[in-house]
Amino acid sequence: MLIPGVNDSHLIKVTEAVKAAGACSHNIMPLILSPGSVYEKEGRKEPAPSLTLQVQARSEAVMPVMRHCRQCRADAVGLIGEDLGVKTGNAPAREYDPAAREELLIRLDRTTAEHKRREANEGEQGERGSMRIAVATRGGGQVNVHFGHAREFLVYEVSGQEQKLLGVRRIQAYCNGKAECGEADKEAILDETVALLQDCSIVLCATIGPGPAERLARAGLTALAREGEIGKLLEQCAKYHRFFSSISCSPPSACPSAAQQR
Repeated sequence: MLIPGVNDSHLIKVTEAVKAAGACSHNIMPLILSPGSVYEKEGRKEPAPSLTLQVQARSEAVMPVMRHCRQCRADAVGLIGEDLGVKTGNAPAREYDPAAREELLIRLDRTTAEHKRREANEGEQGERGSMRIAVATRGGGQVNVHFGHAREFLVYEVSGQEQKLLGVRRIQAYCNGKAECGEADKEAILDETVALLQDCSIVLCATIGPGPAERLARAGLTALAREGEIGKLLEQCAKYHRFFSSISCSPPSACPSAAQQR
């Protein structure tokens, strides 16, 4: 559990300790405040997405990090031992002996080192070519949720042909959660959602109304209304982004509303 001001600088030590104990991967979940909890009374805040990604990146240099867990294995991506969020090509077996586990860790370390070398060779050009895309989904590997009904977004880093799941960001759907049902409350929820997705370039959802699409556009985010397989749509989004960037329509949200181009 990542708790800002409590353990954000210490979690790397936890990662090193659990790897030394024989773990093959781990999960770093951001604090989710519960009303009336000790942390809420102390004035603690949930970590910003940028802090969560920084802490996960530091720990990932030591051992693979699961970025998709939703607190319950039944609601996660893949099966235990078949973690679809760690695309190393070396998925661990379901039962381990110490020797096999150590061999696996060595292979994972080599894969991670090679990946870092490849990223370093790509240099700044690779950085400019990458983008983050927020996906509204209720599961099944599909984009299948209306923007206003989404309770969470999967955030992906897309660079060339590579697609990496960075994590899950939970939000309030309209007329649900902390706020009461009213236009002012809906605007407050929309503002919170925009702030949570501010580091993304595209928001991918099944459908979206003109009001929210315009609000996203003002914040520099492009809303794309599509339904289908997440992987294929991420690839299409990246092509869309590169196309509009090439015709000097930057950011893409300055172009005609993508939400109308279904």
